[in-house]
Amino acid sequence: MISLFEHMIQFGVASTYRIQRILLHEYFLDELLDTRYGHNLSKDDLFVAHKRGFSVPKFDVFPGAATLSKSSSKHDPKIIQTCNNTVVSNVSKASPQCCKRVMFVGLGGKFATILRKFPFIVKCPNQIMKAKSNVNTCTVVVDHVDVPMAIASADLVVFTHIGGYMSLNLWRDLLRYKHENQRWVFSTIESAIYVRGLLPPWNLRNETYDYADTFLSHTDVTTVYGSYQPFQIGKPKGLWNGTDHLAGKKRLISWTASHCETLQWNRKRFVNDLESLLSVDTYGKCGKLSICSATWKADCSLEFDNLMKTYKFGLALENSCCNEYITEKFWNMLTLGTVPVVIGPPLEDLVKLAPPNSFVHADQFESMDEMAEYLLYLDGNDTAYKEYFTWKRKGQIQQDTTPDHYKRAVSDGTICQLMTRLQEDSMSSKKGIPSTPFNVYSSSWEDTCVSCGRHRWLKDYEYSPDHMRKSSSLWA
Repeated sequence: MISLFEHMIQFGVASTYRIQRILLHEYFLDELLDTRYGHNLSKDDLFVAHKRGFSVPKFDVFPGAATLSKSSSKHDPKIIQTCNNTVVSNVSKASPQCCKRVMFVGLGGKFATILRKFPFIVKCPNQIMKAKSNVNTCTVVVDHVDVPMAIASADLVVFTHIGGYMSLNLWRDLLRYKHENQRWVFSTIESAIYVRGLLPPWNLRNETYDYADTFLSHTDVTTVYGSYQPFQIGKPKGLWNGTDHLAGKKRLISWTASHCETLQWNRKRFVNDLESLLSVDTYGKCGKLSICSATWKADCSLEFDNLMKTYKFGLALENSCCNEYITEKFWNMLTLGTVPVVIGPPLEDLVKLAPPNSFVHADQFESMDEMAEYLLYLDGNDTAYKEYFTWKRKGQIQQDTTPDHYKRAVSDGTICQLMTRLQEDSMSSKKGIPSTPFNVYSSSWEDTCVSCGRHRWLKDYEYSPDHMRKSSSLWA
């Protein structure tokens, strides 16, 4: 049998990060043959897994009965009708003419209970099929999978928030129930380096996903952490008072992080080195300072936001360096009136997606010394510093709260976007146009994670392929 490494040579895989991830897949996906849905790895496999940064916890992709009973409303008396053998809301006595079913696989940890109560009903515009069916809306029934066969009646199956690898046997069982008109969705807000649980075995790569919902602009659905929206022409310009803004800025630069040992690069060492050149206040699990523990509570969030507003700069250091991967770290700083100092997305992506002249990117400098010198220059020059906020007169930031962002995968808006994509696919199929599957091993996904910068000093913070992590947890 041809090895996975030989596959890489044959197809000319060039990306270092892609090779690292595919080698991980070899250990975790092609070897899981001994148990139905669990892991049964040798000590050697476990050693290599730990070395490469992945733990192998006991993992159940399907929540237990106790979990489902907390989130399910299957016995809600308001849900009394059926449509295509699917429970739907009591909208009228006649069965809806357009009725679809969406099933979620995953939602690991507490996501199956805290994101949304299952099952639920979504009313989506019937935009594509309206002209032919004369039906304005489509009823979409959304539920969570408890056993593989539960997907058999689904039109869409969404895989999201899966923390650990699913075994080859589980993938095969799920594929047994995938019918010709069913489409599977790869859904994540994380970068390619961190979505191990969503990856199918290599030999099933063209049989699993059909659509993708990611932060990338070229996927079927794009779920971004935030965006810059210029004001419309003719609309009043935004008001911003630079003098008032500077009055509360008494501190230089902050860094907040809860995951200290990232997979691609050593951002903790980066911060330590920067601290030798200027004052950096560090917060969270990776820092020396703290505010409060329950960061999702409103009172803590307000306290934290007010503190961050007193800093001129904030380190927006992503856990991985990938195209268009701009998380809440960056957008929160812009919203709070702090200049982000960025490592993560390529400089050209920020130029394209962020407000003009709103950030400092580490790859703009020949060395850390040069970057630190520039930050100190801005600290001492109010006129130059205020130039980083002139965008506020031209546009505004739009973003979800952190809890709402995690709920985007199960939101009405996302589900309706997927329904539109499904209808487009159906129309194309009737015209004889084949559907192109989404291959998670293709360059359009795997090669989106790149080097953390063009300059040598930034590359020096990237881990080598044989780096041994201290923690076995992915999110250490």
